[in-house]
Amino acid sequence: MKNSNHSKYYQRSQNINNNKVVCITGGTKGIGLEITKAFLATGATVFSIYSRDESAAEKLIESLNIENRQKLILYKGSVCDKFFLKNTLFKNIKQKYGKLDILINNAGINYDGLFLQMPQKNWQKVFNVNIKGTFLTSLLAKNLLVKTENKTFIINISSISGVYGQIGQVNYATSKGAILGITRLFSQKYAALNINVNTIVPGLIKTDMTKNISEKISQKINIATKLQQIGKPLDITNAALFLASEKASYITGTSLFIDGGFY
Repeated sequence: MKNSNHSKYYQRSQNINNNKVVCITGGTKGIGLEITKAFLATGATVFSIYSRDESAAEKLIESLNIENRQKLILYKGSVCDKFFLKNTLFKNIKQKYGKLDILINNAGINYDGLFLQMPQKNWQKVFNVNIKGTFLTSLLAKNLLVKTENKTFIINISSISGVYGQIGQVNYATSKGAILGITRLFSQKYAALNINVNTIVPGLIKTDMTKNISEKISQKINIATKLQQIGKPLDITNAALFLASEKASYITGTSLFIDGGFY
């Protein structure tokens, strides 16, 4: 049965996100893919955004049962494109549902390389998606997030690279560190609007993005992790479901580390 693993895993929480409207950027691959499936499995209508990979979007649709397919709306576009966000994505969410309950800024890219040899264009590409994209979506989603009487949530996905740094990832690490600052800024500005803003800081998680990390760096991270193992996307989805729930109503401006005890 399609999507059976997610449906069974989240069976106890099956209806916690009924009537919720969720927007997830970078929602068709890696961590974003699992978050998309988790919110669908718990009853939400999900707008899942992707920028390039059509095959990943098709695989997502094929993996879902009929019920969850009907609750998934896919959009192809860039989180760096203000016109797309304002006049296509959020305009359509407003027209169809009139509100947004949860925004998850997961879209992110990496162009790794040695610091002194890194082309400026690789800095710019990473900063555009990881920093500008997170800022723009958080800014433009505000008018929809305040359309409900209930508390609403923004969750940003950072990385331990943004806290501790990582050799060969200076642009990525800098961008993910900036997300921590963006979270604190928006949590202050949006608190009066009943919008909680938090960050999830994953350690090394088994995804398409991390498969290109060298064996040497992977082993180094494992050794520096108390649990001495790589995390699973499911570890992040559980955190996202928590931070997007009333159980986290008194949590804002904070960073939740899901890193196996990295030190």
